[in-house]
Amino acid sequence: MLPPLAAVDLRDPRKLVSPFVLGDAGAIGQLRADIPFLEKLGEELTRPVLPRSAAIDYIPSQYLCEFIKKSGYDGVAFRSSVSSGMNLALFSPAKARGLSVTRYNINRVSVDVAPA
Repeated sequence: MLPPLAAVDLRDPRKLVSPFVLGDAGAIGQLRADIPFLEKLGEELTRPVLPRSAAIDYIPSQYLCEFIKKSGYDGVAFRSSVSSGMNLALFSPAKARGLSVTRYNINRVSVDVAPA
């Protein structure tokens, strides 16, 4: 049996972070100030990156995830950019075990473009 995972959940910090778990007013004030920052970090992880600019565009996400890893967390949860689902980026694959695999056939791909 694997131990439970500890992940930073950046899917919706405004709903997930509660001031009631904090003890003093200063910490609550800091939490309120940090929520927009946490929301921005979640957006950065969710934003798709073009292959030609991936090396540069991934730097903020990599830095963030390295900080979270060094803070003792096993991974980061963030919204999917292609569906209503979520992504879980684990820092150590040995901390999880796949339970099942489902194959899908892609029946159609649609691209909708507009001038920039």
